Amino acid sequence: MRTVQRLSEHKRIAGGIVIILISVVVLISYLHTPKKTTYYIAYVGRYQSQIDQLQENLLKEYLDGLNRRIPNAHFELHVFSIKKTDTIYDSREAYQAIANDPKTVIVLDNTWGENLAPVIDLIISQQIPVISMNADRQNKDYRNQVAFIGYDDHVPEKITVFANKILRNQKQLVVAEDQTIFPSTAVLMQAFPETKSLIIHSRKFNSEDNAVLDSAIQQLDCGTSNERRTLLLNTHWLWGEKILHTVNSNCRNVDILGGPYIIDKKLKEKSEEESDEEAEKADEISLENNNRLILFTRSRDAVNNRVHHEAANLKESWPQVNTELFVERCIHAITIIEQCLGVIKSNTSRKNIPKSKQSLSKQSFVAAFKQMTNHTFFRDDGAYSEVYSFDNKLRLADDRIFEQYFNDEVSSYPQQLNSEDKVIPNIHIGVEDIQISSIDVKNSSFHAHFIFWWKCNNPEVDPNKYLFFRNQTKGDLAATGNAELLLTEEHGAEGKYQLFKVSGDFEMQADLTRYPLDGQEVTIELAAVYPRETVQVSFDEKSSKRLDKKVRVSSNEWDKEDSYFTVDNVLGESLGGNAASAATKHQVFETLNIRTKIRRNPIYSYITIIIPLLMIGLVATGVLYVRDSSFESIGHVCVVIFLAIATYRITFAELIPNAGHLTVADKLLFGAFVTIFIVFSKVIILNSGIVPVRFEAWIKDRTLTIGSVGLIMYCVMAVLALVR
Repeated sequence: MRTVQRLSEHKRIAGGIVIILISVVVLISYLHTPKKTTYYIAYVGRYQSQIDQLQENLLKEYLDGLNRRIPNAHFELHVFSIKKTDTIYDSREAYQAIANDPKTVIVLDNTWGENLAPVIDLIISQQIPVISMNADRQNKDYRNQVAFIGYDDHVPEKITVFANKILRNQKQLVVAEDQTIFPSTAVLMQAFPETKSLIIHSRKFNSEDNAVLDSAIQQLDCGTSNERRTLLLNTHWLWGEKILHTVNSNCRNVDILGGPYIIDKKLKEKSEEESDEEAEKADEISLENNNRLILFTRSRDAVNNRVHHEAANLKESWPQVNTELFVERCIHAITIIEQCLGVIKSNTSRKNIPKSKQSLSKQSFVAAFKQMTNHTFFRDDGAYSEVYSFDNKLRLADDRIFEQYFNDEVSSYPQQLNSEDKVIPNIHIGVEDIQISSIDVKNSSFHAHFIFWWKCNNPEVDPNKYLFFRNQTKGDLAATGNAELLLTEEHGAEGKYQLFKVSGDFEMQADLTRYPLDGQEVTIELAAVYPRETVQVSFDEKSSKRLDKKVRVSSNEWDKEDSYFTVDNVLGESLGGNAASAATKHQVFETLNIRTKIRRNPIYSYITIIIPLLMIGLVATGVLYVRDSSFESIGHVCVVIFLAIATYRITFAELIPNAGHLTVADKLLFGAFVTIFIVFSKVIILNSGIVPVRFEAWIKDRTLTIGSVGLIMYCVMAVLALVR
């Protein structure tokens, strides 16, 4: 009795010690965890469509990531839905509340310029830093307290330069909405003071406005000559599409030049009855009479890999929304905030402010904004690279290009403008008939052959010297000994054209964590030798749309899932192909990536690897159910299973790659080895004579229980290995 009481007392003492130790560990962990101060980021939106809700969700997700990366601050999103008064959304109440809250340190504004402009006085007087995600600056003076990242202010400036430097047509006509409707019209009028112009004074087209259309036709002198004319449009789509249709029907040889807002071109979802060609044709803008539409817009295929993946995940929930655009804006907004935090930290370090007195405020972000004016910074985390360049008005430069609709085809214009408005050549490229084979994850390589072509209208530019396949290791065209075989070549009024057959081995980045249930991505990387400021490389839009149908995977082991195209930046300080640039200056080199997602055939994976490993593990677990613990019987079985594991590993050494970390196959193999090791240890201990006979009898009486526990543990381990 005393022995039982003594044991119970010892258990209580041991339990108390364990509780004290756990408490000490928790306390130490709490004391060493840095305390974070909570700040608020205001999000101001109109919430009249799905866009604000989408951006709110994205910003909260990206803020969670930011909070994990920074040590001393925690940010939360404070949402303001502004109200409509009369015909306009009024932001004043929201901004007054933001000004009165010292914990709100910065604003993300998703309203229009007409909503932002009325609160300039509050923004300036209360020193409120704002990242405008959608508004135009409209030539207002925000004292560089507002960073504009989704604006159209510079569209009139760019199309003005494009008309004068590239089109250079003698006859020009400006049709624009009044400055009270579209403030950027002032830029066009200043650039073309002597050019004929038509000013529209109503926001929507009405039947009495037909006189404006008749006047446009008359001033363009349609039908009188074959000389090309330029029509510069600065209207919203309600007017723009009407003017476009009228000019296209009544005029010839007109270059219609404008920003993306002059048309409302929404991608139409393909119905089940439509073929891909019918859906694509319905999506195109059809022009006749040798007319041409030129838009200064974001290339629809030029998104990076991160934006593509995150936007693709949203497509099912937000099918009617341009998810790529809003994902990119939200990424930009959070990246700029993170950059500001770095600037603020640097400023406080220079001032030797003690950590106990360091805090964030609206004023500290405003000071960071001042330092970002006329400044470029880079974000490069290995997987995602981007350049952020702000001008003297704190406007973020974007990657818009001039895109033309001509002869029922869509393509980038043969000449482009860089950030300094210099004319640079555009190399238009495309790929056809891509076949992927010999996928070898062990050696991180695959084989591909495909048709590759380029077009360029600059006789001084040889695209073969501007482009190379970055991850190609060797070519195998026996006829030439090179990786490329020139099939055809043309020279004409539209420039040079060459078509090649490309064949060779390419490197791939293999992720073997889920082997043999893994999926991989094989990529053909076409890189520009010269920086983006020197040459523009554009992927053929039709090639991009049909890319998934153009890629074939010739392998019994792998199944193709999806193919898509991304444009990813590579940042560097090298000269690249431009010897005139400074070696220490950061350069942005574009890489056009043709990506194909593949997944290992499940039948191959289960029959070849998973089922054999599970069978070995289950046999090892089944030995626990045997009551006979003699070394002659169970010991021999254990030795046989050990040999089976060793034989399997040796036999499939060439098949199972060395990943440098545990794969699914490694976990299953390790689980089988541990199980049989436990069984073998049990046999050794019971046959060693060091345990009492009563204990051996106790073990044998509980053989069923021990076997069931072992089986459950092995099954749980196997499921976790397969699922996680």
